[in-house]
Amino acid sequence: MAERFIFFASAGFCIVIAFSLEKLLARFNISVQSVLKHKVAAGALLLVAAILIFMTISRNADWADDYTLYEEDVKKSATDARLYNYLGNELFTNELQKEQDPGAKKQIATEAVNNLEKSLAIFPNYSLAHANIANAFIFLQQYDSAEVHDKKAIALKPEELAPYNTLAAVFFNKGRYADALELCHKILAIKPNYSEIYGNMGTCYIFMKQYDSSIVYFRKAIASGRSNAAVYENIARAFMASGQVDSAQKYAAFIRH
Repeated sequence: MAERFIFFASAGFCIVIAFSLEKLLARFNISVQSVLKHKVAAGALLLVAAILIFMTISRNADWADDYTLYEEDVKKSATDARLYNYLGNELFTNELQKEQDPGAKKQIATEAVNNLEKSLAIFPNYSLAHANIANAFIFLQQYDSAEVHDKKAIALKPEELAPYNTLAAVFFNKGRYADALELCHKILAIKPNYSEIYGNMGTCYIFMKQYDSSIVYFRKAIASGRSNAAVYENIARAFMASGQVDSAQKYAAFIRH
């Protein structure tokens, strides 16, 4: 795990060992050159060098990408909670996006959950693993499980915003729009300029039929530059539902262009 970070430390260690061996040989009036000329010593040195060269080259293949690296390293460090978390998150955030087949996507998400569960079995209070597994459960539409893990992540690190956001998504998918909005307001209390949340809040207000409030937050999303086609579509819906046809048509025009 991250052996690259100890490269210079290991180089220094090797220098100290070499220097110490040279001093030890000097005490017996033996020069390094004479040792290297000795066939047995030179052969042993070459053998060790060959083994280490082979290990280095074979290790390089593990660095093909993050997924390959994590997949190989969990085989060597089966009790490392971080590795299982990294592997599970890599499966969900990157490998899942590469796949188009819905069945294969579900299988990848399930594999991600399995690795994240291994991470939590090793370190139950790993807040990041709880947050990551909640995302995977949302994808699998297992909202009760996602809620459990998001709440655990929030309890462990209440300053982290991501679990609040995903828990709000859980509540939204369960039709608990008021609870979702309460979490969104908590996010804004922690980070008032967290503009990513405005569109979600507007959508909640639409489902609660509070169209004036939804329009307020959709406008905030648009003003923040965080808007997308869904925001324009939803604000048009909100205007139409509140009887403001001209405004609805105005925002619907943005979608067409």
